[in-house]
Amino acid sequence: MARNQSKILYELLSTVFRTQNLSEILPSVVSAAAEAVGAQGGAMILSSQNGGELTVNGVGTVITYGLSQDTFHAKGLATELMVSLGLQEENPVNIGEYNRYVFAHSALVDLGVTAVLASPLVVAGQSVGLFLLLRISEQRPFSKRDGQFVQLLATAIAARMENLRLRQLDREVRDEAEAVQRTSSTLTASLELPTVLDSILASAHELVPADLAHIFLYDGKTLSFGAASGEKGRWDKPYAEPRRNGMTYRVAETGKPIVVEDIRTHPLYKNSPKKWNGSIVGLPLEVKQRIVGVMNISRFETQPFTDEELRILKMLADQAAIAVENARLYEAERTQRRQIEAMQSSLASLSQSLDLYEVLDRLLTELRMVIPYDSASVMLLEDNCLRVVAGRDLPGDAAMGKTYPVMEVEREIERSGRPFILVDASADDRFHGWGNTKYVKGWMSVPLLGSAGMIGCLTIDSRKLGAYSDEEADLAMSFAHQAAIAVENAQLHQNVKDQLEALKTSQDKLVQSEKMAAIGKLVAGVAHELNNPLTAIIGIAQLLQTGKLGRDVEQDLEKLVAEAHRAGKIVRSLLDFSRQQRPERHPVDIDDILNSTLKILAYELQSRNVECRLDLAGDLPATMADANQLQQVFVNLINNAYEAMFEASGGGLLAVSSELIQIDRANAETSIRICIGDNGPGISAELQTQIFDPFFTTKSLGKGTGLGLSVCHGIIGEHDGQIWMESTPGKGTRFYVQIPVVSLQDTDTEKTNSPEAGIEKNGIGSLLVVEDDEVVRAMIVRVLEQAGYQVETGTDGLNALEKIAATGYDLIICDVRMPRLSGIDLYKRLTSAGSQPPGRFLFITGDTVSAETIGFIESNRIPYLGKPFEIQELLDAVNQELK
Repeated sequence: MARNQSKILYELLSTVFRTQNLSEILPSVVSAAAEAVGAQGGAMILSSQNGGELTVNGVGTVITYGLSQDTFHAKGLATELMVSLGLQEENPVNIGEYNRYVFAHSALVDLGVTAVLASPLVVAGQSVGLFLLLRISEQRPFSKRDGQFVQLLATAIAARMENLRLRQLDREVRDEAEAVQRTSSTLTASLELPTVLDSILASAHELVPADLAHIFLYDGKTLSFGAASGEKGRWDKPYAEPRRNGMTYRVAETGKPIVVEDIRTHPLYKNSPKKWNGSIVGLPLEVKQRIVGVMNISRFETQPFTDEELRILKMLADQAAIAVENARLYEAERTQRRQIEAMQSSLASLSQSLDLYEVLDRLLTELRMVIPYDSASVMLLEDNCLRVVAGRDLPGDAAMGKTYPVMEVEREIERSGRPFILVDASADDRFHGWGNTKYVKGWMSVPLLGSAGMIGCLTIDSRKLGAYSDEEADLAMSFAHQAAIAVENAQLHQNVKDQLEALKTSQDKLVQSEKMAAIGKLVAGVAHELNNPLTAIIGIAQLLQTGKLGRDVEQDLEKLVAEAHRAGKIVRSLLDFSRQQRPERHPVDIDDILNSTLKILAYELQSRNVECRLDLAGDLPATMADANQLQQVFVNLINNAYEAMFEASGGGLLAVSSELIQIDRANAETSIRICIGDNGPGISAELQTQIFDPFFTTKSLGKGTGLGLSVCHGIIGEHDGQIWMESTPGKGTRFYVQIPVVSLQDTDTEKTNSPEAGIEKNGIGSLLVVEDDEVVRAMIVRVLEQAGYQVETGTDGLNALEKIAATGYDLIICDVRMPRLSGIDLYKRLTSAGSQPPGRFLFITGDTVSAETIGFIESNRIPYLGKPFEIQELLDAVNQELK
């Protein structure tokens, strides 16, 4: 290397390593290098790996000496030179007689280039450019020393480029770290969520240029507006609400960031307003794999975010997520503390006062501390209406004490026992506004649950859409429980005096109840003892009817059977009164029962000069009911009516009507209402409250037991119905019976038996009759043997066990209640070994009053025949079982 080259090289290297801005010195470096090697032209071409432009401190793509930059831009000369002169090589390229070089470029040949000296610029092992020196119109090649000179200079420039790049990167990293540190300090300076959200957005604007920034909070299902800021500061509402199929929800649901370089072309903004344009990035705020929010950074002009900007925003999002979570936890803790304090205060109110209005007013005050509302009320159920008993900030015309109808919402919270929330009450038909309540948007109704069910509701109103959440519903439920306690305490306090005054009456009723229980037990025993002889009377009489008798004897036997049946009905009536007879539900037509009842009583009505007017619906739906019990109710009511009219005026007018009424349109619930009215003397007001009490009667001494209406009341109650009376003294009385329409169920058709002229002798089978009553046993055996069956007998269960062990039977006919071993115990012994009893079983019993007996028979699906029964019923039952 020539001495002057060494000096020039030293000066150039000193300049390169001292400079902080290569863009300022590279042109002079290129020209000095060209003069040092005797080149008439030179260039420094900078390029990135992918062929795009690379700038270092503002240096352009090509720096030239003695040549126009247009020369290198034309026809891709710069790129072709980097390829043809070995950009990936580390050693310099020295070409003489360039016009003969196989890769010579016509543009350089046209300029008269005769020699080329090139050295790559290598940074971190990668070639990023080319240092090029040219001899033009001078037939002299570059020397080896010229090549060494250029190589040393290119290596120094490349090293300085890398050094400056690393310094710049270091400065940027330090700046980012300082900015993030400032951001972290800002975010941790407060635990108030609004302040934290504003700090996050301020940091975003500081770190990355943007026109608008948003934060939406996410609860796992729904996004809610947190904060927004733009060039003019904080926004009180979002630029636009998040769309369910939009970017913000996509980020929240996937937990992955979304970068939109151009809103106008991105599919997520396909249906967005035409005025929307620019670039936007959405970043999830994630804590422990849980998304707590989404941060959106927007630019109104299309200016994509760089990798560096995205990295900074990602760091900010990570810190923001922690800050949001901390603020939420702090808010939750503070809210819980306020809730506990409010609950304690409201509990203290309960213990300090028994005044209902004072306690409820205090409770509404405490409620507002934890659940903000614009107005609230406490309403109690009274006569199927809601009466306002307490309120806060209600509209002027919603005065205290007013009543409002129970609607669908109240029925729903009563069914569920849970609060009912409306997001927008003004647009929901289920909200029934009362008074001037058009302002209500967010709304919640909370049931007041007392010990016996719902006693009212607590309503909370807000002017804000979607004001109340499930968490707030749970909290409101706690206050509602306290309100219910306050109501019940106040009511108990108010009723103590009344209860004390009624204590004596209650004691009298208790004594009466004990009497009724004793009567019930007595009836149970009497029923069993009467049913056996009645069974024998009916059976023997019907057996006699099968023979040839005189007309007078036949009529006497018919009367005997009829009177026995009448006695049986009396027993059943006693059982009904004692409430031990299980109702038998079948599909019935109420109008048919009324017509049948009036036919039965037609003679009594005519003989007492009573005119009957019917107004029956005629098209009533069938319902499940006990026809005999309902007929008993109608007989009692009609008997009372015509006896009252006949005793007062020797006759009168009886009106009987039926109709179908709608109870609940929403659930299609209907009931049948029957009215039995008279124009008799009526009942005084002081006696009307006692009319359904047992043993209470308005009839003269010896003409009434006082059991009829109490039995009617019990029967209708068992049918889930209602019975009530309306009476005006001197103008008559009306009794109303209302029973629900119950859908038909599959039931066996009830069989009716009529006496036969004789017993067909077609019975086949071996039977064992187990009956402790000798007369009944003999009658049954006689009937079965006449029918052709082989019959053996047993007097009790133990006796039957011995016979069953020795002989097999096709059917065992067994009484339920017997000495030594009952029929049920016999059945249990026969099945105790795990095998079915021999043959089949048919119980006959006068003990139908026993719930235990019926329960056992039905649970084991054992057929039974209740006493008293006719011989044809017995034969049908035996024949059915033997089939």
